Amino acid sequence: MVTELAKIGPRRALGVSRLSLSAAKHGEGMTVRAKHIPTRTCVACGRAAAKRDLVRVVRTPEGDVLVDAAGKLSGRGAYLCSDPACLRQGVEKGRLARSLKTTLSPSQRDGLIATLAAPEALS
Repeated sequence: MVTELAKIGPRRALGVSRLSLSAAKHGEGMTVRAKHIPTRTCVACGRAAAKRDLVRVVRTPEGDVLVDAAGKLSGRGAYLCSDPACLRQGVEKGRLARSLKTTLSPSQRDGLIATLAAPEALS
């Protein structure tokens, strides 16, 4: 009579892979890989930061320029630091418009500055 262990194999019975079983036999610990954190660059100051720490502004396929709090809108995106001086510099000096490959009218600029200045837009 064949035992259960013989039917499924010793490694599968233990729930481990060949690599972890080999490492355990030789006394080696398994290394844990650090989670990848995507980084983006602020178009105003050039500081690289984690994607979640920056504010994404998107030019939609229709041509609208919107703040993308969730980071999911389709279109051409650019990232800005959440620092108010950096936000203002990116909009007023045209760095944001250049990154989005569009021109911003004065009313769009004022609207973006007002939207980006509001704390709820940044979260």
